[in-house]
Amino acid sequence: MSDNYPVVDGELFPVNPILSLEDPTSAVAIFFRSLDMIAGTTSNEGSILVVTLFPQIQERFNFSLTEGIPHRVAYEEVIAECVKTYLKQNEEVKRQLCDFYFVANSPKEQSLLATHLYADIMFVYPTIMMLELHSMYGATTYHYQFSMPSPEPWVGPFPSWFNGSGHGDELIYMFRPEAVSTDGMKLSRNIIQYWTSFARTGSPKEYKDSVAWIPFDVKEREYLDLRIYVPDLQLRVNNVLLSSHKVIGYLFLGRS
Repeated sequence: MSDNYPVVDGELFPVNPILSLEDPTSAVAIFFRSLDMIAGTTSNEGSILVVTLFPQIQERFNFSLTEGIPHRVAYEEVIAECVKTYLKQNEEVKRQLCDFYFVANSPKEQSLLATHLYADIMFVYPTIMMLELHSMYGATTYHYQFSMPSPEPWVGPFPSWFNGSGHGDELIYMFRPEAVSTDGMKLSRNIIQYWTSFARTGSPKEYKDSVAWIPFDVKEREYLDLRIYVPDLQLRVNNVLLSSHKVIGYLFLGRS
């Protein structure tokens, strides 16, 4: 997983980029806030975890991906590796993550928690962090969650227990609208309208049956839920993200 994190090399990244962005007087933060930004994730970016649990891993842990992802796999393949690589074997953080992403007596729910664990670490938490750092000093910031599964999921199809829009599922709606359903084409049209108007003006304008996209701020934390029907503005954020915010923060800065 180390290839997915910036390397502080003293040249391109003289310090951890998050620390630079947290200092409102730094040149990095000033430039970052001068840009308008849209950022978001799909509703289950953890589809990548499903893809990477190769047959040899299933054999080693004696499980079948079609039946679900046992908690032990999420612990040893994701949590333990992250803590070992980035947190110097911090056992307390390991325990908190292990407890939070565990549910008893429901293989399906446990499997989905495993995918959300991966998604929160690799996609959701970094995205929310960037949104917060960008918006807290008044920059124009928009947040979305894409919740419509793709008719051609990336490296799918997925097991029957999998739920949500996987990594990359939004791309077909942006670039190949002819490949989706009639209702999907309406969603595609709305997405293209939001993104192209944002590129032109810095503001994602609604189109006919879509809704006005309210900017993100750290207090209200509004985001646009992009799905097959007319999108709704949701006044909440992912409960998993909120509850694990402090713990997962260790992975990026080594602090709470």
